[in-house]
Amino acid sequence: MIPSSRFLRLPRTALIPFLLTVALISQVKGEISFTPPSEPIRPKAGGSSVVDVSLDQYFHFESSNYLHFDTVEGPILVQLYDDAAVETTVENFRIYVDAGAYDDSIIHLSVPGVLQGGGYRQAQPGSAYVLDLVPQLAGAIPIEYQYPNQRGTISMARTGPPDYRATSSWFFNTQNNTERFGPGGVSENDPGYAVFGRVVSGHRESLITLNALDAVPGRPVTQLQEIDGEEKEVEIFSHFPWFGEDDAFAPENFLWIHSVAPTLLYQFSDSDDPWTSFGPDGAARMTINQDTLRLDFQEIEEGVDAIVVYARDGRGNVLEASIPIEHTAAEQNRFPGSLPAAPYWWSQWLGFYWADHWPHVYVLGIGWAYVIESSDNSYWFFHYRGGSWLWVHPGYYPYVYRFSEHNPGWINIVSGEPAG
Repeated sequence: MIPSSRFLRLPRTALIPFLLTVALISQVKGEISFTPPSEPIRPKAGGSSVVDVSLDQYFHFESSNYLHFDTVEGPILVQLYDDAAVETTVENFRIYVDAGAYDDSIIHLSVPGVLQGGGYRQAQPGSAYVLDLVPQLAGAIPIEYQYPNQRGTISMARTGPPDYRATSSWFFNTQNNTERFGPGGVSENDPGYAVFGRVVSGHRESLITLNALDAVPGRPVTQLQEIDGEEKEVEIFSHFPWFGEDDAFAPENFLWIHSVAPTLLYQFSDSDDPWTSFGPDGAARMTINQDTLRLDFQEIEEGVDAIVVYARDGRGNVLEASIPIEHTAAEQNRFPGSLPAAPYWWSQWLGFYWADHWPHVYVLGIGWAYVIESSDNSYWFFHYRGGSWLWVHPGYYPYVYRFSEHNPGWINIVSGEPAG
């Protein structure tokens, strides 16, 4: 038990500063637009040949069914379902996202198969408390059960009988909960839990982030409250997760969700396969990490004068646009590293492909990465899309060491799961 006398303000009603009634009106599917750069993208004179370009400054959209969860352990990319059968659930969730209600919120429940958030967020500056409730921005909605609660889906938390209603709280299914959370799974008249989206398959960093968060155990938290004139220790959370041991219970160790925001899915192909977010013909000279296009001009043929990018909003809209580039004669520097003699499969050691575009490499289970430094027997990688520092040693493959502020350690790069 972790006593915390000034952790959470109770009772619950005192935590809701305002209540807004918002009509759930379907939004019109707006199109994606593109504003071309005023001049071609060029490498900086005398600097690195690698240039990062924010795609959000050129692509614009009114609404998107792709959401970027920026968590303490990395990004999670979610696609909301574009289905009239769960339209009320999706639009309800979008209300909270658009209002920033999930920004600086936490994962407050971790039990086997479930990571729940959307209920609590950081208290306002000057508050005597650590957390407040996420304010209720719309009326409670009915349960729209249409999809099974499979691993990787996102579903709405809800009240129990007899109402069975949902408001702001949601959860990730970290295992197959199809029977457990389906109709009749909890009780005879149980309508089930409404799935309204999924983690985008193929985005390995999302899987790694989800597994890292899921690995943090949930523990009970108590708070001293005055009851009948006496101070008593009352349990306010049954399975609250935080990094570290019991004595590390502090806000800096909570599982924070920094923001949840709509985004576009950027790719180099008009296919909806997420793995097409690296360069044409498997070339490592171009990569896309979330909304950032990374170009290495030293590896792009001088005849290339434009990069074609496809933007998708998950609502049926796809926009193809060309971003002009221009090579320069300026000296271009590489990151340090030993150049391999030739491109080849290094399957007998690490099981990944050394592309002939050093220092870019394709690591099985991870995707395109950038070699920062190397030696004869070990390698340092910066994972483009996940933003993770990884240390790889041939003697430990498929396990690599992942550097993280809260949850560093060995992971299996094939499954994305912590080494155990």
